[in-house]
Amino acid sequence: PSLPDNNDLAFITPAHISSYTKLAASYCHEASKEESLREAIFGPVDFDEPPSKALLNSGAFLTAILDRFNYPGYAASAEGQQEIALLTELLTSILDDAKDTQSAAMGICTAVLASVNITTY
Repeated sequence: PSLPDNNDLAFITPAHISSYTKLAASYCHEASKEESLREAIFGPVDFDEPPSKALLNSGAFLTAILDRFNYPGYAASAEGQQEIALLTELLTSILDDAKDTQSAAMGICTAVLASVNITTY
């Protein structure tokens, strides 16, 4: 699979979506390992804490990711608030099963980075 030549939705195939997701997962994985990138992308998340504690107040975490991948202030917009509500629901559903905070944060990061808002920007 490869990335499309343009971002016109009419030309995006399932293989492209798979490529977007793989690229997003790889980016988020590397960012979660690189301490200098963690704060810029994930906000004030302590990766040494269990996910249920580190992401308990997920607002700052979700705001950091949405603002980083969209534009500064996006999370405060009406669309950003809707996305925060959906991501909070997703995060709540994975917290108990996440093996560690890095995995939970990577999952949310990948979901945002591979979303249609980002891939067709």
